[in-house]
Amino acid sequence: MIKKIIQILTLVACFGFGMSSAQASLITVNAGDSALWNFDLTGTTPPPPFDIVSLFTGITTTYVPGTYSLFSDLDGAGTLIGTAPSSLFAIIGGNPGWLDGLFSLQLALDAGTGSMSLEPYAFGTASDVNTANVYGVVVDAAVPEPATLALFGLGLAGLGFARKKKKSA
Repeated sequence: MIKKIIQILTLVACFGFGMSSAQASLITVNAGDSALWNFDLTGTTPPPPFDIVSLFTGITTTYVPGTYSLFSDLDGAGTLIGTAPSSLFAIIGGNPGWLDGLFSLQLALDAGTGSMSLEPYAFGTASDVNTANVYGVVVDAAVPEPATLALFGLGLAGLGFARKKKKSA
């Protein structure tokens, strides 16, 4: 029975450790934290380059002080196109840095209390024709969560325990 439990924990630890958590859904950002979204409008109709790109923050909660930063490339790379207060609901413009349809948006909230839930989306306009809405994909930090590391460690400990028990038998 214990051997079965150890095997199950080992499998859960190994599979859980390698999971990706990129997502395109409603995200809550807490005060003092930040979030980054990538936007890829290159597969839309009409295709880039666009005359104008419209970005909507999709805020579903109350405003918390902070700053949006818009970058000309994915993952917060490239040129900083501009910044805006977190109370803004839309960013619309023809800056060449995002007319290629690849850009990223970061929201950094000031320390304090509160949180904001949002689901940003964008669309491009070329020759007076709009693309469909494209939702931003959250970019997670590469730092593993403590629970993931603990689960992985538990799996390794289980493997060590099973091996020790097998040697002594």
